[in-house]
Amino acid sequence: MYKLRQFLCWLKRVVDWMLIPKLFWLSFVTIFLICIPLQIFGASELIFRLSGLVLQCFSILTVIWGIHITRSQFNQPSLTSVVVDWLKRFPTYHKGKTIMGELSGENSSTGRLEFKNWDDLHENPTLEDRVHAAEKNLNILRSSIKNMHNRIDEQNQAQNELLKKESSERLQEVSKLRDSILNLGTGGLHISAIGAFWLFVGVVLSTTAPELEKLLNISSSQTRLDTSDCQCHRNNSKISELKRRGAG
Repeated sequence: MYKLRQFLCWLKRVVDWMLIPKLFWLSFVTIFLICIPLQIFGASELIFRLSGLVLQCFSILTVIWGIHITRSQFNQPSLTSVVVDWLKRFPTYHKGKTIMGELSGENSSTGRLEFKNWDDLHENPTLEDRVHAAEKNLNILRSSIKNMHNRIDEQNQAQNELLKKESSERLQEVSKLRDSILNLGTGGLHISAIGAFWLFVGVVLSTTAPELEKLLNISSSQTRLDTSDCQCHRNNSKISELKRRGAG
């Protein structure tokens, strides 16, 4: 039971490994499907040309798919949506009404914040009043300076956090931009390679269709002749064997 489970896990890993080049297998499966009509309807020039035409159309579809991927990477609308939007802009025949409007406004605000915490002295203050007022104003000044330092520290801390956040976001954007450039330059190469492969096979089938038909017909004729010769040789052998038996 353990060996069976181990074998199934290994088989699953093998299947996953084989499915990595999915587009590679897709290209050859397409060629195999194109060859099926040759087996059903025979190796005629028309079938070769139609098969080549189908492969060339598939290669054009890969080009269209590559354009779609490139536009989606730059957050551009698809070609279908562009065409639909263009059709919706078709001008109508009836004369429409033109509505004109004007919007104006003024928004201004001014603010002024003043505070006076100093201890005002009355007329003819005594020395004790002056000392008391000086001590009170000194405490107020010390508290104001402390509050100002706290606000500055909070602002500095907020600015530092904002700078760190912005730096992190910039690094992420640079990484995304690098990946986008890399995908733009090399991401569609596998699709282009498959399109080029289909185009090559399609052009070969369409161009050399008469020669391929003659070649396959000659091969099939030679095969039939060999089969006939073998059959004749067997028949002659049987006849000779019967003659020997009759003579005996």
